[in-house]
Amino acid sequence: QQDAKEFFDFLVDCLHEDLNANWQRTPLRALTAKQEEVRESMPKPIVCRTEWGRYTHREQSYLTSLFAGQHASRLRCTTCQFTSTTYEAFYSISVEIPRSGTSNISDCLKSYCAEEMLSGDEVWKCPRCNKEREATKQITITRAPQFLVVHFKRFSAGRGESARKIRTPIDFPLKNLDMTPYMLPSPSTSEYASMVKEYGQDKVKPDPAMQAPYCYDAYAVMRHIGTTLTSGHYTCLARDRARGCWRQFNDTWVGDFDPERLSEREKLQNEMAYIVFYQRSEG
Repeated sequence: QQDAKEFFDFLVDCLHEDLNANWQRTPLRALTAKQEEVRESMPKPIVCRTEWGRYTHREQSYLTSLFAGQHASRLRCTTCQFTSTTYEAFYSISVEIPRSGTSNISDCLKSYCAEEMLSGDEVWKCPRCNKEREATKQITITRAPQFLVVHFKRFSAGRGESARKIRTPIDFPLKNLDMTPYMLPSPSTSEYASMVKEYGQDKVKPDPAMQAPYCYDAYAVMRHIGTTLTSGHYTCLARDRARGCWRQFNDTWVGDFDPERLSEREKLQNEMAYIVFYQRSEG
């Protein structure tokens, strides 16, 4: 059985590869340690744009314009406070969910972007200390995609056991999911003026992917019905924008429904919700 999230990644990757207009360009050289050090001291909005330009130098397709966002992963040595930030494009976000009780998508996203400690087997070899050190890691979303795909990690396996499904219901809004708390904060007026003075107006020209509001409306929910990763059934519930209603797709059966009239057991935010697809709105 093909996992729906794996299939989504595979499909987007294949389409992007086939539609990539920049694949023939010569790869850019990797940054030197000195260049990375300089980059680390630069204003984050400037670096985000620079790194996005490096990514799209060879990766630019219609899929990029639809699903691609960017996040920054920062490592910080707890001994000398040295930091190293990696900027990466993403086409979906996978978030951890609690094994029991109830939760909501905001808590999941807070956990995704929370600073975590790396210790034990996960220690980081700090370039400045030149030793393995305890460190912190934190993710910040730096570019908002037009279409946001949020995957709930419902399958978890302990040592020596097969993956079991986490059946915790996750509440999520169908309208106005605000991603602002998880995004890189907009520069203040004085910070903006300073960047214009040092880097030029062209380096800080308006970019919708880096400008609030960051509000999203859901247009589809992928469900997994079953108890394990290797068994079960997938269905999709999608908003029909043309007809102004929601439709359920279950193999050959298709039917309309109103999310507001579903029972507690059948509502979109139940324990079967596996992937939620959002489209950016005007806020």
